[in-house]
Amino acid sequence: MTAPEDTGWRRLDPPLTTPWTGEVGPANALPEYPRPQLTRPRWLNLNGVWEYAGRPSSPDEPRPSGYAERILVPFPPESALSGIGRRDEVLWYRRLVEIPPDWRDQRILLHFGAVDQTRRSGSTTSSSRRTKAATRPSARTSPTSCARRGRRS
Repeated sequence: MTAPEDTGWRRLDPPLTTPWTGEVGPANALPEYPRPQLTRPRWLNLNGVWEYAGRPSSPDEPRPSGYAERILVPFPPESALSGIGRRDEVLWYRRLVEIPPDWRDQRILLHFGAVDQTRRSGSTTSSSRRTKAATRPSARTSPTSCARRGRRS
């Protein structure tokens, strides 16, 4: 699995640009708190480069064995800023996340800003969960044991 600092991401040539298009990159992909009216004292922004595998067909296909591409989250795969620039029907994202040491023995909430149809999430210490949604936010609370290990994927 790729560490967050090993990006491998490349911006594509967008069909339509703005004066700020060239300024967008992994270091500044929407770094602000996403919902200012609900600011938490401790939070971790997971925007940035993730490993990506897209499929043009059925969600019943098995999980990909490799993630050859890199996508810049939070941009959709169809956009040039994502680094993918195409539409896939089944999307697999993966990222190694380092949990801050002072979060140990705490419950951790993972918030997914947009999920279309089905989301599966898991970690190295817990089983996968499946959630059905329709392009709306969803969340998952991780068990305390995940926070003790210091890593999530």
